[in-house]
Amino acid sequence: MFSIKNALEILGFKVEVTSDRSTILSCDGAILPGVGS
Repeated sequence: MFSIKNALEILGFKVEVTSDRSTILSCDGAILPGVGS
């Protein structure tokens, strides 16, 4: 997750890693980890 976070920040995105439900529901987009993470 943190390599993806760093790449997105370099591209200029505001990134937050969270497990808080309300934060996830209020965001503009989300990247969810899949199998193997």
